[in-house]
Amino acid sequence: LRATLLRKGGAGAARILAEEEAESRSESGHRENATSVSGEVSAIQAGEVSLVSSFSCLRPSIDGVDALLRTGVATAACALSTMQNIGLQNLMGCYNLACLFK
Repeated sequence: LRATLLRKGGAGAARILAEEEAESRSESGHRENATSVSGEVSAIQAGEVSLVSSFSCLRPSIDGVDALLRTGVATAACALSTMQNIGLQNLMGCYNLACLFK
């Protein structure tokens, strides 16, 4: 399960790596608490909340780049198709109004 989550990446893998790092710090006696500006302990841990968590790479390799590029190409194609559809509907609406008021 651990190897599968690490291979998949994302928040689950970041959580595992953060837990292992915390364990290694506590074993060596150098545990550091995450504190906010006001001095309170933060509830957000590493890898919990991030806008780029699904695109980040936890390993120093480029294994996931092909999937990332495919996702980007599919997103761009969807956005272009949506804009073309909106433009075509607007042109058809203008034509219908022009024919209506002749």
